[in-house]
Amino acid sequence: MNFDWLLSIRDGVWLYLAAPLLLLTGLWLTLRFRLPQLTRVGEAIRAVRKSGDADGEMAAWGATMWNTAGMLGAAGAVGAATSVALGGAGALVWIWVWTFLLAPLRLGEAILARTSVAGSKGDAPTSLVARLRSEKNGTAVAAVLAVCLCIAAFGFGGAAQGEALRTLTNVVVPGATIPIGVAVMVGAAALVLLGAKRTGSFGGFLALFCVASIFGVALLSALADPGRALGALGRTFSDALEGAPTVSAFAGALAGEVARAALVHSLIPTASTTGFAGSVDAMSRGGTRAQAHAAMIPPFVFALVTTTLGIAFVATGTYSHTGEDVRPFSDVSVYEVAFESPSQRLEGDGLRSGPMRIRGGQLRDSSLVLATERGIITNPTFTYYGSPADLAIDLSEGRAEHLARYQGLALGEIPLAQTAAIMVHGEMLPSGPTLLTRAMARGALRKAGSQLVFAALVMLSILGSAIFGLALMRAAQPFTTRPWLPKLLGVLPALGFGIATLMHAPALSWLGEIGCALASIVVAIVVTMRSDEIWKRIH
Repeated sequence: MNFDWLLSIRDGVWLYLAAPLLLLTGLWLTLRFRLPQLTRVGEAIRAVRKSGDADGEMAAWGATMWNTAGMLGAAGAVGAATSVALGGAGALVWIWVWTFLLAPLRLGEAILARTSVAGSKGDAPTSLVARLRSEKNGTAVAAVLAVCLCIAAFGFGGAAQGEALRTLTNVVVPGATIPIGVAVMVGAAALVLLGAKRTGSFGGFLALFCVASIFGVALLSALADPGRALGALGRTFSDALEGAPTVSAFAGALAGEVARAALVHSLIPTASTTGFAGSVDAMSRGGTRAQAHAAMIPPFVFALVTTTLGIAFVATGTYSHTGEDVRPFSDVSVYEVAFESPSQRLEGDGLRSGPMRIRGGQLRDSSLVLATERGIITNPTFTYYGSPADLAIDLSEGRAEHLARYQGLALGEIPLAQTAAIMVHGEMLPSGPTLLTRAMARGALRKAGSQLVFAALVMLSILGSAIFGLALMRAAQPFTTRPWLPKLLGVLPALGFGIATLMHAPALSWLGEIGCALASIVVAIVVTMRSDEIWKRIH
């Protein structure tokens, strides 16, 4: 079944609803809280360094690192790589813009998740959902947010992480997708069932080690050519405003494409923990005000690490050099003639509509041109479930509309969903996962650097899926007295991860990203409406 309509909904919700609302909310909270991203940095750092004596399952630094792991798992790192692959160094500017504006939203969410309604004599809430549930007329909003968090946890905390790690595993250790995926699924479920009190310190130390490892390898790769790294850093603003220049077979990117690439592939991981982060902050033993300021740190850690990765992509030359790679046919467009500029690519006049034949893995019509989002594929060959492809494809505007497979001398129609099983091999500029692994292998540590980053991302995927599950457990508690139900919901991210690993199911990722968007919208509205209360508590 073709789920492209779900992708269109995902893009529409983020581009036209979530992103503008988060932008306006971030600007308003930045002004209302008087630039806490700059004026409260010292207090945030002190809060992370102190363990605190409030009730909670983990130290303040542990909650900070768990929240960072929720952003910087496989989906976050691959998303950052894809942003740069599609938009060049200019995408890094947009990552910092969104990070800066999301920080005060995190502060507000942490305050609300740890404090009771004014005048309430009950226990302090353990999540934003619990806080809303305790408010007069807040039950409906709490229920809506809880449903959105369930969708986001299963689809993004699980399936999106699984899809990202699946593509990364296929590049680094082909054939190990299933065992690694099952190990991550089991590990994440085990951490959730053990609970934050037993795993908080261990998870915090592991997240710190993994984030530091990725940052260290990326920094060494960037410093392999310091002059080029500084040049890439200097180009970020001009590329963000003017678009990425034409490089090799890459037809450049217009300024709007740069912003879109950063928004879709980096803003979503950055904003994905909205609604979950407050639950993690409520687990901290730090004081309410201190933890609220510490809550601003994870987005900046994410931006710092992804910026270092982006500079490494450009500094090592990986971003602009073709190499042997493989992409699913669903990611490829077919043209009648080669495009030579971004405008020609966007016009789409040269897109093929009509038949396309593949026999013995070779394209029968050599005049057709295949291209990724970035540029042309040279000498393409095709496989179908690992064997040379024998297919007939009907194209509409460069994309598959009908598929048929040669069976002897006859053609038999096959489901359009199997487009993802048709792999295109050839010389091309790297995709996000390939860009990430190749750039890390060109640093001082060579292949060991790529392997270390991959291992760190596997561990962060376990922690990331687990923290979505732990946060979801706390969000579900106000709605049930049965202890087994929150635990059952807590393993949803691990289940989504397993499904995405065992089968190619991008629709689950898109569904999860829609859930993240809706949760972000609800949280942004809630925090904005209570900004006066939040200001009084942190002032």
